Amino acid sequence: MNRMLRPLLMTLLIVLGGVSMPLLAEAASAKAQTTGDPDIPIDELELKLRPLMRNEIKVETEAWLKLLEDKVTEISKADIAVKYKKKEITIAEKLEEAFVQLDEAKKDSEKPSTDGEPRMTVEEAERALEETKKEAKAATNKVKENAEIQKIIALAAEKAKENEKAEAAARKAREKYFSGFLLRDYARALTSSELVVSDNNG
Repeated sequence: MNRMLRPLLMTLLIVLGGVSMPLLAEAASAKAQTTGDPDIPIDELELKLRPLMRNEIKVETEAWLKLLEDKVTEISKADIAVKYKKKEITIAEKLEEAFVQLDEAKKDSEKPSTDGEPRMTVEEAERALEETKKEAKAATNKVKENAEIQKIIALAAEKAKENEKAEAAARKAREKYFSGFLLRDYARALTSSELVVSDNNG
C-alpha cells in the first residue's frame, strides 16, 4: 500500500508546486496599487482593498509598511537635525554672552570696584570666550560633516519657505474675500440708508 501511495503523493506535490510557483512569482512581481496617495481616506482605501486577493493584499501591506518605515526614518532624521540646530542656537547664545562678559570686564577694569563684589577679569572673560568659540566650531563642524543632516536642514528650510508662501497666499485670499464682503455690506448700508432717507423725506 505504501508503494502505491508514495508515487501518488509525489505526483500531488509536483502538481501543487507547479501551481503555486506562478502564484508566488506573481505575488513577488506585483506592485502596490494603493500607495500612490499616502493621504488617501481610510474608507476609500478599504473600498480599493476589498476586491484584492490575499497575495495582493500582502503586497499592499508590505508597501504601506515600507511607506511607514520611510516616514519614521525621515522624522527621526529631522529630530536629530533639530537637536543639532538647538545645540547651535544654545552655543550662539553662549557666544553672545561671552562677548558681553568680555565687554563688561573691559569696562570694569577701567573703573575701580566700589561695591566690593568680585568681578570677572579681562583674562577670564577672554578664556571663556575662546572656550565658547571652540565649542561652537566643534558643533558647527559636526553638522557640516554630516551630509544627511545638511540635506534635512535644507529640506526643512525649503518647506518653511513653501509654508510661508502658502500662508501669505491664504492671507491675501482671505483679505480679498473679506474686503468683498466689506464692500458689499457697505453698499447695502448705503442703499438701506438712502431708502430710510427717502422714506423720511417722502
